[in-house]
Order: sequence, then C-alpha cells, then structure tokens
Amino acid sequence: MKRRVAAFLLAATLAAPVFAQTGHPASRDAAPPAESPDAEDYWRARAGEARARVTTAEERVALAEEEYGKMRHRNRKRGEPRATLSDSRTAAYAELEAALLYRDQELPEEARRAGALPGWLRN
Repeated sequence: MKRRVAAFLLAATLAAPVFAQTGHPASRDAAPPAESPDAEDYWRARAGEARARVTTAEERVALAEEEYGKMRHRNRKRGEPRATLSDSRTAAYAELEAALLYRDQELPEEARRAGALPGWLRN
C-alpha cells in the first residue's frame, strides 16, 4: 500500500507542472489553417490527447478513491497521512474536472475559432 501511495504521489508531482500554468496540456504552436492538408490530423491528435488526459485523470481518481477507502476502513489514519491522502484525492478530482472542461468546452471552442470541422474532434 505504501508503494501505491508513493507511486501515486510521484505521478501527481510529475504531472503538476504540465497542467499548472494553463490548466490544459502544454501549449502548442499555432494551429495550421483549416484549409491545410495537415489540419485534420492536427485537430484529431489534439482531441486524442484531450481524451487520453481525461482517461488518465479518471484512473487517478479511481486510485485515490481506493486508497482513501482503504484508509477509512482499515487503519483509520490520523494527522499527516490522512491529510496527504485527502489532498491527493482532492487534487485528482480537480485534475479530472480540468481535463473534462478542456475536452468538452475549451478544445471545441478553440477548434471552431480556427475553422476546424466538428467531426475532426470526434473519435
């Protein structure tokens, strides 16, 4: 269990700088014009990254919930360990919310403004 918590905290620490400044994946260069032959591939890749980010965040939430549930039902940790797990859980939910916001609202709006077709963002 200690290994899982340590791995979880390490993953959270490593992922934080990527999303810290903008709330979404690292900024890219400007999108190619919608008329460009590469535009569809560009937007499909961006949508795929957004979906992958949501999947990762959902997995992180599941792991955080599992660890929090174990903590509540078995050892009843108190003090710093409990606060750390609670903070990890809260951070996981915040990351999931940001990922969903980006995938469902920010990316489609950015694509629309760039002239991308809506189908380019679908699976």
